[in-house]
Amino acid sequence: MAATAQELINRTRRYVADWPVQGTTTASLSASATTVNIAPGPKPVAVGDVVEIDLEAIQVTGVTGNTLTMQRGLMGSTAASHAAGTMILLNPDFFSIEIMDALADGLDAAWPWVYRRISDSSLTIASATIYEYAVPTDSVTGEVFPFIYDIQVKEPGDLTYRPLRRWWILRDAGPLIHFKAQPNPGTNIRILGVARFPRLSFTGSLDTQWPLNLEYPLVEYAGSYLMMGKEIEAQRQGETTTQTPGTTQQVTTTNPEHDTTDTYESGTKETWAASTVQTTTNTGGSDVQTVVRPGQFAATSNIALQRFLRRVQTCGYPPLPRHLVAI
Repeated sequence: MAATAQELINRTRRYVADWPVQGTTTASLSASATTVNIAPGPKPVAVGDVVEIDLEAIQVTGVTGNTLTMQRGLMGSTAASHAAGTMILLNPDFFSIEIMDALADGLDAAWPWVYRRISDSSLTIASATIYEYAVPTDSVTGEVFPFIYDIQVKEPGDLTYRPLRRWWILRDAGPLIHFKAQPNPGTNIRILGVARFPRLSFTGSLDTQWPLNLEYPLVEYAGSYLMMGKEIEAQRQGETTTQTPGTTQQVTTTNPEHDTTDTYESGTKETWAASTVQTTTNTGGSDVQTVVRPGQFAATSNIALQRFLRRVQTCGYPPLPRHLVAI
């Protein structure tokens, strides 16, 4: 059975170690409501916190007991109704809408190694004087077939479909399939094509054609996507980590672009290590903020991406059909 969007979101959260403090709603919430009653988790909710309910990101603007006043629909999410008992995530590193974007990008990144076969056999020739017919639409996405690799015909009284070679695509007018020789009236036409996998909806599941052995690599790609987002955030804002008193912290910094000796025009040389390890111990009495060095998240992202690509390219999926015609 194909994995649901929520299952993939949960797997991705476990993969990137982002499973924040949880609570639940104690009453249903309409799309226009500005307050919600909650059963809080282990950590109390404070003004300024951002919580997530289903796919919606919400900022807390006021707290009275277990009632939150909210600003709805943050980060491009849509204010929606939510049922009582729905899980609340407090200040997650990654919001579900971000994870959905990452999973969608992973489905796109699997092309052309992994693709979806599509077909249409709704066309039956009704007239011997019409040579052009509209390219069919994909029943899943509602869009015109992006690629066609074969057209087959089944004549009246025939028991099987047979290849039809003499056709081409008129792209400026529809697009249309033009037959060089008109099939006989009553002939059924079967059109075979391929397409990318459709994007997930929050309440949907992976397409049934998506290979089962590529569900986890899709999570790996989502992790790579999210980690690169953290790298961009660190570069832009200056990411920090907190070290509590009496703890030891080890940070490994990878320099993937500088693992040799650089020689400058002045003749001076500078050697960059492929990776450096820095260990610090907090012996003080208060938390210490440590700046995360550039490249850490990017290195993790690249490792996950390479794992995804290796798995996709060696998953045993049949290669694309030959002689694809782009529409």
